[in-house]
Amino acid sequence: MKCVGGYRRFGKSAPSAPGGSPLISVVTVCRNAAITIEQTLRSVQAQSYPYREHIVVDGQSTDGTIDILRRYDNAIACWISEPDAGIYDAMNKGIALAIGDWIGILNSDDWYPEHTLQHVAEAVGRHPEADVIHGDIYLVDRNEPPYPIFPGSHEHLFSQWRIRHPTCFVRKPLYDRFQYDLRYPINADFEFLLRLDAAGCRFVHIDIPLTYFRTGGVSNQPRFRAVWDRFRIRLRYRSLVACWLLLMDSLTWLKDWLYSRTQKRS
Repeated sequence: MKCVGGYRRFGKSAPSAPGGSPLISVVTVCRNAAITIEQTLRSVQAQSYPYREHIVVDGQSTDGTIDILRRYDNAIACWISEPDAGIYDAMNKGIALAIGDWIGILNSDDWYPEHTLQHVAEAVGRHPEADVIHGDIYLVDRNEPPYPIFPGSHEHLFSQWRIRHPTCFVRKPLYDRFQYDLRYPINADFEFLLRLDAAGCRFVHIDIPLTYFRTGGVSNQPRFRAVWDRFRIRLRYRSLVACWLLLMDSLTWLKDWLYSRTQKRS
């Protein structure tokens, strides 16, 4: 893959991190995200932590996204625009282009608070044993002000999925070893975290909201496809528990579906 844009094309590189300070790569994937991506780009550019790089993988947008990326050539390390096999394929491409010690995935309609990367770097220093650092998240609904939620521990990851993927920062060698599995087009992030957990990777949670997350992404819709995707993933690990959780998830989906139908009629 060759950079179409970004400062790497001109022989520039991210600021060199001094000893003990990690270089953090942020990977954003997008397609036709002209409405939201500028806020995403600005939030990375405005980070108080200087030792960072931003990689953007575009899926051949046609709505003006490319024009926005060109305007940020001096702030983005590298961006490409080419066909892909879905968002997780694009994420794998971005990870391959990243050179940081740690990597975070920032969706093209989400954004970071100003000190997110500083908090992550400090957590890396406090927890040298960590393989994955994750935090709390702000949910953003178009009709409501952002509100924080507190996902908690990875200990209930299999059944409750309490880790929010947009807040996760993972060591680069782990991403090189465990890429996103393209067999799961909706919940490959969940499957990725389960594999890390099964491999004995060490998760550290910090009690700080790290990301503003707009609801309605690929893992939210269509709802039952996401439920089925999670079942296929869980089945690989614990089949009986997976079947029970499929039943519980399906009942929740049915309840929500019936409620939405009732609301539409009223």
